[in-house]
Amino acid sequence: MNIVLSVIVPIYNSEECIERCVQSLLLQDYSKMEIILVDDGSTDNSGKICEMLAGRDTRVKAYHTENRGSVAARNYGVSLAQGKVITFVDSDDWIEPDMYSHMMSAYDMYEPDIISSGLIIDDMFGTRTTEYDLIPEGVYEEAQIKQEIIPTMMYDAERYKRAVTPSVCTKIIRKDLWNEVARTGDSRITYGEDAALSYLCLAKARKAVFMNKVWYHYCVSDNSMVHNFDINSFEKIKIFMDYMEKAYKELGIWTQMETQLKEYVKNFLYPAIKNVFDIKLDDPIYLFPYDLVKSGSQIVLYGAGKVGRSYMENLERTNYARVEAWVDKAYHKYTDLKGKIGSPRLLWEICFDYVVIAIENDEVAQVIQKDLFNMGVDRGKIVWKKPERLNG
Repeated sequence: MNIVLSVIVPIYNSEECIERCVQSLLLQDYSKMEIILVDDGSTDNSGKICEMLAGRDTRVKAYHTENRGSVAARNYGVSLAQGKVITFVDSDDWIEPDMYSHMMSAYDMYEPDIISSGLIIDDMFGTRTTEYDLIPEGVYEEAQIKQEIIPTMMYDAERYKRAVTPSVCTKIIRKDLWNEVARTGDSRITYGEDAALSYLCLAKARKAVFMNKVWYHYCVSDNSMVHNFDINSFEKIKIFMDYMEKAYKELGIWTQMETQLKEYVKNFLYPAIKNVFDIKLDDPIYLFPYDLVKSGSQIVLYGAGKVGRSYMENLERTNYARVEAWVDKAYHKYTDLKGKIGSPRLLWEICFDYVVIAIENDEVAQVIQKDLFNMGVDRGKIVWKKPERLNG
């Protein structure tokens, strides 16, 4: 096999693990490859280590850029790649020595657009688990991809999980295909960036190979994304969702992908909800209308039912806006909220920027809006949108 495989390693402040990562690449049985290290504006010794590793082996090349994120670093690495096929390794991970010899043997035999394999998950407590693609091992032509892979790749309804691992690090991809997909990518995507490339590459592929083997060690640490959710996570998740919806519609497969995408997004939403709001996922959870209310505003929350309680929990945990009063026309019925909730007449006594109506029923919400207007509340201060439930 004389096919050059370009391995791109984006690096940011990874001084403690770069050598382990690169060493696992240099020990590969498959030697016809180049290793492109992209130092994404590291502030520790990562850049110096990259240069040292490049000086030791001619297969290793080190490049340095300003910090622009892993997506930009990957694409920059691809632009430098000499090989016709590419793959990726994250700097805190490592791979088994026979990974590329097996995968490139399959490439040499079938010349597919993409090859997919599973991964080994090593957590910080020493526990090791594996995740395989649910797609049976084999070669899939374009018609089979449409019939047997696309319908379940993000979510298999029968097995309640994704059928294809999204990681681009467990894939070998034709460089031209990667560039075709990446060309229309959204640089704002920071959650789901692997999925945005791997699933769209599969959707565009004319031939794919699935290998039900695991060689890639994904090392989970305190720095993993699952630990870094905050109030801005919801906007980032929406960016990913909107981008994928647009892409799938352009490909003409939205009817197959709509439910899959929503189920996939739950993998981000549920931990974000837990981390940001500390809410049990069995309780109804509604997304506060952040897009209609400015941060730091003084608001009156109208409604003490399930939507109002969810909104209040959102606000108490995020401090996004200051609740000057919580009101409900039937406030006297909510005995568990005694001292916290009062009559809408409180609006005459306080200053506020918005009245946020926390009501799910359209007709009831319209009646409340009319009542508020009759009380003298400016229409521009009345906020209501159909509550968006995040679970169940």
